[in-house]
Amino acid sequence: MSICPMGTDILEHYERFQNGHWEAVDFLQRGEGPSSSRLAFIDRNYNLFGILSNVRSVYTVAPIARSRGLPTDVSSTVAARWAAVAYDDSLFGLSWVGLDELLAFDWEQTISSELKEYPPLICREAAGRFYQDTLPYLRAQVDDPAHLRIVFWFG
Repeated sequence: MSICPMGTDILEHYERFQNGHWEAVDFLQRGEGPSSSRLAFIDRNYNLFGILSNVRSVYTVAPIARSRGLPTDVSSTVAARWAAVAYDDSLFGLSWVGLDELLAFDWEQTISSELKEYPPLICREAAGRFYQDTLPYLRAQVDDPAHLRIVFWFG
């Protein structure tokens, strides 16, 4: 993914627990095939970034997974991806979140901003396409939501 110098993007990597350990899974397939192959792609959405990790949002919400670092049992593939870019000072907010945590989150809660020009939002609305398309897609990829997670950082 190319990173626009004028904004912040999320760089997400998916892992599935199988065969007794975490393995990287590529759901992204950016720019290839039908648009359904992009269901796991997380668009630039600062409201969602705030919900996930308290990054770039003007809304106040207790983040699900604020700067946890790499999981101790991270797959070798994702560990290598991070090692290849860890020197880059423009990257930050390394964390991870389980699908089970995402599904347990209260997406119906209302979030607000101290800035009057931003009206209150319900989290599911703030998350947009991630809530409507990506979460159901990810849920369909595993029998047990605890067996899928997203390792991510911002840049």
